[in-house]
Amino acid sequence: MDVFQNDLQKAKIGAVLLLTSPGVPFIYYGEEIGMKGSKPDEDIRKPMQWDNSEYGGFSTFLPWRSLNSNFELMNVEIEGNDPESLLNLYKQLIHIRNESDALTVGEFQSIKTNEQNIVAYVRKTGNQIMIVIVNVGQTVDNIEMTLSKDLLTIGKYEFLSKLDSSQFPDLEIVSADKDVLYQYDSQILSGKFFLIELKKR
Repeated sequence: MDVFQNDLQKAKIGAVLLLTSPGVPFIYYGEEIGMKGSKPDEDIRKPMQWDNSEYGGFSTFLPWRSLNSNFELMNVEIEGNDPESLLNLYKQLIHIRNESDALTVGEFQSIKTNEQNIVAYVRKTGNQIMIVIVNVGQTVDNIEMTLSKDLLTIGKYEFLSKLDSSQFPDLEIVSADKDVLYQYDSQILSGKFFLIELKKR
């Protein structure tokens, strides 16, 4: 079974798309640790799960609404100490977004790929280019992306992964008259995502 079937990975993909897309992102409390809710409205969010103490760190007394049953395993304290947690991904994305003109006010441009389940787009300002790649389907062995001729000028570019240590080949633009095909010859697991900054050498 592909890793994308995991609810945590779905939540991570949601965070990446939310915090790299145009517009003002809104995060409803608990979303950043993967809390879920259900009807009636009072249970759309139950008490915030801060830690694994008796009332989840929300209160020292019995709350009006009961805590979710998973609060001992899914809470701010535990996720704060896990570098791979959803909470730390939100923190990382928010920090990068706040430091990035491209992600906050940059224009949006979709990227054509050879795989229908790869979501790819560019956020760009005059001095910064960010590329988002998300595999929302099955694992693929490689991808080809068509980068618009109006995106890059002549020169050599390096692709810097902002969320992990993934390595990407450099790209050299020798003509500004046509679109450029960029190939990434590595397996991309289902649910995998990248946030890449293009830097001109």
